Amino acid sequence: MTILVRPALQGDAVHAGQILDQFIQDTIWMPKLHKLAETIEHCETMIRRNWVSVVTVGQEVQGFLAKNNGYVHALFVSEKMRGLGLGHRLLRGAQMEEHALD
Repeated sequence: MTILVRPALQGDAVHAGQILDQFIQDTIWMPKLHKLAETIEHCETMIRRNWVSVVTVGQEVQGFLAKNNGYVHALFVSEKMRGLGLGHRLLRGAQMEEHALD
């Protein structure tokens, strides 16, 4: 199983949006304010701004991190892949990127 952290591509917005939407639907305290299409559009916007990195397992996006100016705006991993260290890999990638800019 190949795990890779990479900059998000525009086509990754659907997967990122689905991961975020699933978290919102599964989390009782999260307000259900947006439809899936709106969540995907939000992810597309963050990707266009170059804020997003994704983690893939094989060829499938399983999580994403959105960061701007050193601030993490979002970090989500698909439910089936939680607890396997993918979020940690995304954070390490963001830290390495920050240090490269210093």
